Amino acid sequence: LMARLCIVNSPHPGPFLRELKSNPVQQRASDYMNFLAREDAPELLAAGDFARLWVFLSGMSGGESPAWMTPAVKNTYAQVWGMGLHGGCNYYRASPLRPDTAHTIDLPDSMLQINVPTSIAWGMNDTALLPCLLDGLDRHIPTLQITRIEGASHWVLHEQPARMVAWLEKAVSV
Repeated sequence: LMARLCIVNSPHPGPFLRELKSNPVQQRASDYMNFLAREDAPELLAAGDFARLWVFLSGMSGGESPAWMTPAVKNTYAQVWGMGLHGGCNYYRASPLRPDTAHTIDLPDSMLQINVPTSIAWGMNDTALLPCLLDGLDRHIPTLQITRIEGASHWVLHEQPARMVAWLEKAVSV
């Protein structure tokens, strides 16, 4: 049903689980997931006109408001967040792939195989999903192309939209 897969800064469960179990730096980088899984997270995130979410977006860009965070983009985010944050938080609540629960699970290799051509773009300055999550991917994905984007963060789609559109167009046309 699927001919190819394109991924932007989203970890494969195999390397992510490995790093959550063994890498203290990735564990600390992913600690936000434990917060987002809390029952009270949506209310805490919405408080103060989404103050924690603005810090989260800025924190992944070096602590300052990123250049792409124009008033129009900020307004769009606020409108979407205003419709509710429970769905996004439920994603983290449902996933066992977070620092406080990863030690309790094992995933068989058969569940980790991706057998369609896969292209991955990764902002190498992502502070939440570290570049070590790219290590060993060829074990799970036989037909793999990785594009490492230096100087880009987790928000590479915002930071370099033209480059990402060109990357995606090339990836789907192969």
